[in-house]
Amino acid sequence: MCNVKTGAAQDQIKSDVGAVRGQLGSAAVMGVLVWQRARNILTQPIFDQLTSVRASKSAGIESYFQFMCSLIPTANSLSDRPEVVSDAHYSSL
Repeated sequence: MCNVKTGAAQDQIKSDVGAVRGQLGSAAVMGVLVWQRARNILTQPIFDQLTSVRASKSAGIESYFQFMCSLIPTANSLSDRPEVVSDAHYSSL
């Protein structure tokens, strides 16, 4: 016995295969879109936190150098006093 499909059955199978291909294509496109959206949702808070840390560190460094620059006039005024300079020299020995 030979299992031969009629023309209408073959057309139905072709139609079903085409529909499945279309659904798989749509699912693949949706999968890519969902993956991109999820990646953005997960990475954006990390970038925001890194930006915040960078700003905080920058402010701390600027504050440190402003403080150090404010000490320069004090150090210059002390160098005009010989007793301070000589005491500093002997204390380092």
